[in-house]
Amino acid sequence: MAALDNIIFISIQIGLFTIGSKKVAQLLFNDYQPPKLTQFNNPLYIPHVLFSLTLSSSCTLFLLVFSEIVHLFSNTARSQYWKFNLDILLLLVILIIPWFQFYAFFHITRGWRQKPSIYLTTILWMIYLYLFSQINQYTTLVTTSWIELGIVRVSIIGITLISILSGFGVVNTPFNTWYSYKRKVSEQDYVVAEHAYRQTDSIIKEKRALLERMQSQQDGLDSRKDKPVKGFLNKVSSVFSGSDQSDFSFTN
Repeated sequence: MAALDNIIFISIQIGLFTIGSKKVAQLLFNDYQPPKLTQFNNPLYIPHVLFSLTLSSSCTLFLLVFSEIVHLFSNTARSQYWKFNLDILLLLVILIIPWFQFYAFFHITRGWRQKPSIYLTTILWMIYLYLFSQINQYTTLVTTSWIELGIVRVSIIGITLISILSGFGVVNTPFNTWYSYKRKVSEQDYVVAEHAYRQTDSIIKEKRALLERMQSQQDGLDSRKDKPVKGFLNKVSSVFSGSDQSDFSFTN
């Protein structure tokens, strides 16, 4: 039974990784062509693999929670793959993804060369890890498991960032709403808006006229196609009506 559970979990993990690498990325990003497994020189290869791995591990954890509720699979298999996927996610969230975020910012966004980007990214990454390791000084959790410490520290950072963003949104949204009502509209703004309205209205009218012409042409083609059929049906009906009249006159 344990071997069967392991085969099922491995198949699910591989299937989710394949779906994430082939379909989900294309649904999230328009005109996105996922790199092949052998295209190691593609700059999107590593981010694509990280995205697929994160998605597969997250979905597997969700399935493990569901299987725990409905009592699917064995307790040993559930615990084993729960720890395995949790380790993968913590490694990605704490170590790998932050490094690539720094590197992408310097090398792709700023356009720096590869070596300076790698050096500065590594320095900032080490500073981030040091600050991340100091979070345990403000907690009373006594544990030696790096998984529990990682979850606690990630939770503290996540809750802090969410609180900051929520507070900023609560203050910023009413201010922007109030400022939009207070804004004075100049004559130039009115002229620009009127010009944009007239241009949009003319485009809509042109599209409507084009659509009507296309519809009339399509109706004309349909009527031409129906004429031979109608002519044939009229001839057949006239023949039968003529034979009926001759039969009627003969009987009379």
